[in-house]
Amino acid sequence: MTVPIAAPTGVVPAAAEGPAGDPGPTMTAPADLMARVDAHLAKHEAHWWDLALAVHARPELGLAEFHAAALLTAALAEQGFAVTRGLAGMPTAFRAEFGDGPLTVALTAEYDALPGLGHACGHNLIGTMALAAASALRPVADAAGIRVVVLGCPAEENAGGKIYLAEAGVFDDIHLAAQIHPANRDELCPATLANDTLTVRYRGRSAHASSFPERGRNAYDAITVASVALGLLRQQLPSSVRVHTLVTETGAAVNIIHERTAMTVKIRAADVATLEDVTARVGDCLRAGGLATGCETTVERVLPRFAEIRYDRLLAELFARASPRFADADLAYLGGSGETYTPPSGRAASTDVGNLSWLVPTIQPMLRLDTGGSGNHEPAFTAAAASPSARVLLADGAHALAGALLAAGTRHAGHYLAAGTPARRAARLAEARAAEVVDLGVPMITPPVSPSAVPDPQDAP
Repeated sequence: MTVPIAAPTGVVPAAAEGPAGDPGPTMTAPADLMARVDAHLAKHEAHWWDLALAVHARPELGLAEFHAAALLTAALAEQGFAVTRGLAGMPTAFRAEFGDGPLTVALTAEYDALPGLGHACGHNLIGTMALAAASALRPVADAAGIRVVVLGCPAEENAGGKIYLAEAGVFDDIHLAAQIHPANRDELCPATLANDTLTVRYRGRSAHASSFPERGRNAYDAITVASVALGLLRQQLPSSVRVHTLVTETGAAVNIIHERTAMTVKIRAADVATLEDVTARVGDCLRAGGLATGCETTVERVLPRFAEIRYDRLLAELFARASPRFADADLAYLGGSGETYTPPSGRAASTDVGNLSWLVPTIQPMLRLDTGGSGNHEPAFTAAAASPSARVLLADGAHALAGALLAAGTRHAGHYLAAGTPARRAARLAEARAAEVVDLGVPMITPPVSPSAVPDPQDAP
């Protein structure tokens, strides 16, 4: 076993520069172990690509990813991992592990798709990259002193599966976690936005819209008032804030005043502190709709709060050193104070990886997929996620993930073991609870459809 180089708690080890800009031994995995990893990746590359295509060909919505979960867990069992299926009340969640080293490294796998678009966010690649990297680490796990864990995390798109897994204690023994997200660019530490998801329900009084309109209390008018208020509010919100709405329930006929209506509202902001204030103001707008129209108003949080990502500085640099795609990247910003780095907000999406990063040292770099300029959640991205470019991304990503985690285990085990003491974990959990990032008690959504009812996106109009 390679002797770990410990670092003082709270200090990110600096790269020891070698000749000609060589980052030095503390930032890269031992060459002999990495050679074994790469040999394993090369041997099984076609197998992982076939698996990515199989997941892509049968897209499933969050909490109903039965086919994908079965494929992934079967592949892990074949590779010698001990697999546990069904975690935190989610049948499609799983944990697979190998090794008994003191440092537990996790690769998080996603495999859910989008309604009507299929794998337009590349989760078929996220899941198979995790498996490929974990499988390649298995032959060197004992030498590296690591336990390798793959955590199958359902429903990133529609429920926030990692949050429920964290609340159930599934990450309590994990020292560091990583995954890669496909995108239309390479980015080591992409910004993400915090978000809240609310549902407002209005209850009015039905009446004949022509004969006795004065008897009615129009719940659809409440949505109109609330929507106008939200539109005006947007003018006074920070530039990073986004407010999206979707009317989910309306009346049955045009000549009947609507008695019941409902609308889902998603609020995004650069960080949970900003989000807290904006969500309160959005709630006022929603209640204003009911007040103006005389309707009963119920506002509920329907998903857990998603937090912005806090990147582990050291693990991000280890990943960059392991990936040729970032060979020329300026990593100076990773040398700042503190163990984590939160990038400045910009145009960004949200992810439950953010919540995990508050609890466990985590990274989620983006690797470029050739999409012809299209972004995630667009039809062209679906096609790209099964293209030759995706095969290259899968191979590149698995190599970099395995290299980063192997470097962490062999060079910096002391640092991550110190970060994973009960006291340090408790402090992070307390901060996350105070920010309402975990343990809000939001019930899990009902799976949107049965697995057999998930449409093939190619059949969509």
